[in-house]
Amino acid sequence: MALSTFSRRDRQFNWLGFITDYVFFSIGLTFAGTNTILPAFASRLTGNPILIGLSSALWQGGWLLPQMFAAHYLSTATRKMPTIKFFAWIGRPIFLVFGVFLLLAGSIWPGVFLLGIYFSSFFFSFTDSIAGVAWFDLLGKAFTHRERGRVIGIGQAVSGILSIAAGAAIGWILESSGLAFPDNYGLIFSLASVCFLISLSGIYLIREPHEPVASERQKMAEYLPGLVRLLRTDRTFLRVNVARLLMSVCAMASPFFAVYAIRELGVAEASLGGFAIAQTIGSALAGLLFGWVADRFGSHVVIRIVGGVYLLAPCLVLAAGMTGAGGIGTVVLVSAAFLFLGLGDGSIMLGFINYVLEIAPQGQRPVYIGLTNTLIGVIVLFPFIGGALADWGGYRIVFLLAAAGIAAGWFTGASLPSRSAHFASGQTAAPDGEPPYNNG
Repeated sequence: MALSTFSRRDRQFNWLGFITDYVFFSIGLTFAGTNTILPAFASRLTGNPILIGLSSALWQGGWLLPQMFAAHYLSTATRKMPTIKFFAWIGRPIFLVFGVFLLLAGSIWPGVFLLGIYFSSFFFSFTDSIAGVAWFDLLGKAFTHRERGRVIGIGQAVSGILSIAAGAAIGWILESSGLAFPDNYGLIFSLASVCFLISLSGIYLIREPHEPVASERQKMAEYLPGLVRLLRTDRTFLRVNVARLLMSVCAMASPFFAVYAIRELGVAEASLGGFAIAQTIGSALAGLLFGWVADRFGSHVVIRIVGGVYLLAPCLVLAAGMTGAGGIGTVVLVSAAFLFLGLGDGSIMLGFINYVLEIAPQGQRPVYIGLTNTLIGVIVLFPFIGGALADWGGYRIVFLLAAAGIAAGWFTGASLPSRSAHFASGQTAAPDGEPPYNNG
């Protein structure tokens, strides 16, 4: 059944299903934060910055790198829901398994625990990456391009508000629960998986519209050169990927914000809960603000704003290093950095991903999403590079280089055309015969 024939009830189920999945999945990410919990856990086991950043790098690599191949696999799948359910059930319980292992371990085994967090991060993100390509295509065909901004915005706003409680719970578990390491982190990781599994209930509410797909999957020898041609012929798609990649240099620095604050600025480890709260407040604000901007002005305007937002994050951490060790000013500035990091991260869906969904021709959304996320997979190297640079010259040089990369991405993204201007250029055809100047 095509989207145009969906009843009001079908659309209501889709709104409820997507928002439920989005909200609880995002809360789970607060409990398994790649910029807070994962590096802080690793830093309790090793002092090597490269090994500390490895958990975040494996997460990013596992989620981003397989998507181009997942898109090829899904190119002939008329229904994406079975793929989402299958890989979600495989991957989402992994942090519960690791959390229970930590709770039952009885003693501290640094090497085993490090391998455990590395495996859990990669396995979760790898399975979610395959489900994610299908999920993004489902999002693209279940809503109009105007509705998507509102759905994502509401999801981020609600999850951000509820994740404040998750951040408070993290602070309590680490400071006041009486649980020692590694039991405290075992509980945190278990709560992450519980939220991921609750989010699955939303998936079962979604009604999937029918949309034509290719009758035959391309051979890989034809598929890969076709991706190169796509980047060459669709200049807007190339430019948005360059802008996103440059802004993503922030990932070279962000895993070390909390570690720098705790190790070198004397901030208490219990402040991690506050940092997580600040980041989720930023994500909630992004949903409220950028959801409205995307709906009213277009996702290309969100991208123009987000560069400045991201740029503030490493700059504020640098400023925190000038305030004196461990003072209230230090905590406030680092918390503000996490707030702007949350604003920036919260704009990825509303800005970059939504923009790619807008400019992708009908039937090719999995290819566009898979390729854009695989190209950005180079950020898997950023935590390694950041860790090596921090080991060589200190954390401040990492933050300075990240700020320079973000500024370059901001400049590149500022020239992206609106959706209507893109279709008018003739690089891709407007979907479903839609006039190229329809609704910006």
